[in-house]
Amino acid sequence: MSQQIINLLLQGFLETVQMTVISTVVAVLLGVPLGVILVITSRGHIMQNESVNKVLGAIVNATRSIPFIILMVAIIPFTRLVAGTSIGTTAACVPLTLAAIPFLARLVETAIKEVNGGVIEAAQSMGATPLQIIWKVLLPEALPTLIDNITVLIVNLISYSAMAGAIGGGGLGDIAIRYGYQRFQGDVMLATIIILIVLVQVIQSVGDYLSRKVNKNKGDTMKRILVGLLAIASLVLLLAGCGKEEAKPAADAPIKVGVTAGPHAKVMEFVKGEAAKQGLNIEIVEFSDYIQPNIALDQKELNVNSFQHQPFLDNTVKDKGLKIQSIGKTILLPMAIYSNKYKDLKDVPNGATVAIPNDPTNGGRALLLLQQAGLITLKDGGTVKSSVADITSNPKNIDIRELEAAQIARSLNDVDVAAVNTNYAIPAGLNPQKDAVVVESTDSPYANVIAVRTEDVNNETYKKLLSIYQSEPVRKFIQEEFKGSIIPAF
Repeated sequence: MSQQIINLLLQGFLETVQMTVISTVVAVLLGVPLGVILVITSRGHIMQNESVNKVLGAIVNATRSIPFIILMVAIIPFTRLVAGTSIGTTAACVPLTLAAIPFLARLVETAIKEVNGGVIEAAQSMGATPLQIIWKVLLPEALPTLIDNITVLIVNLISYSAMAGAIGGGGLGDIAIRYGYQRFQGDVMLATIIILIVLVQVIQSVGDYLSRKVNKNKGDTMKRILVGLLAIASLVLLLAGCGKEEAKPAADAPIKVGVTAGPHAKVMEFVKGEAAKQGLNIEIVEFSDYIQPNIALDQKELNVNSFQHQPFLDNTVKDKGLKIQSIGKTILLPMAIYSNKYKDLKDVPNGATVAIPNDPTNGGRALLLLQQAGLITLKDGGTVKSSVADITSNPKNIDIRELEAAQIARSLNDVDVAAVNTNYAIPAGLNPQKDAVVVESTDSPYANVIAVRTEDVNNETYKKLLSIYQSEPVRKFIQEEFKGSIIPAF
């Protein structure tokens, strides 16, 4: 394993810890009181208020019912409002925290409900106020279980943080997906798994130890925990403040370029080196999907992106109303049809399973390729916007499965035929010129492009970046590195 990967794993570990610590502290500060309120406002309790209880319960249930990956995408505008950006580790803390608060609240509610009712009645008979009962009875009596529950929360947050790559959040999970999964680097995948297992074991052991060590003098213990939480919260806020870089002059700020893992990232790494020779500082931001790079560009969280072909860009701009456009071509990654079972599509049996990308543009592109191969016929000859509903003839009754583009190369053994984007085929060890059954023609309109915001189409710095990308050294790198499977489009 190279030093570069080791440094990447270290960075990912620190990002995972940062996301987990910040989210845990905020979740505890808000989730524990919420859990307490759910208990004390329930029927027959010390501050019964069924209206409040039902409203809070409904909010908690509604939030918990949303899968985390959907929540993360759905609240992007709110994340941007809170964190100032929708990409990066800090941004990932927002959905993590929102997911953690109701989860912990229910755990706290369950823990406090287990407190013996006789203890509460005894406190009431001695004239204790509701606040005194909460602080002197409920929380101390439930403390061991609360510590166990917070430990469970932390472990769950580590699991959730693995999805942070969807918004460029980083962390070990993101590295496992981008390098271990999408680039087929098994050693990286194994390393991230081992680190995560060790991290979870340490957290679980510490949580178990603290739970066991809570002594009978729980009042003093509660005070120590409160002081500790406040100290940690202050430290988190201090670190967050220190972590924010001061605004740099425009001339010194890096050009943030959004790419997807694979060939786009690899070519941009080479371009970054060439750009540095000419005084341009490029910061590469990798994404694991095709949606966020354009949204991030439109929202000024990126300066440039380089991951998509022109039809995909046109379709995204039309559907989402984004104010971005291309300034030049980069590379052509011909889509190809692969099969681990058949060397000739004429041998594909009736009812065969065929996988295609599930995004509209690449899905249409794959259908056109299947039509080119004679497996289907599309309405009016088909276009880039064709969908499965536009199939007018399917002689072999093939079963078309629409999958995430990054997943298809790994699913080759599970389907009969698959249309795979070259940027995902190459990391899987597939060469469209050697391994494919059918390949797009070289006059394909799907040349990839560099995109900027519409207001920046005449930006001289971005034009310079484009000229560096379209230079002879980059052309030579593409030809030698990819051996014809990727074609310079300039």
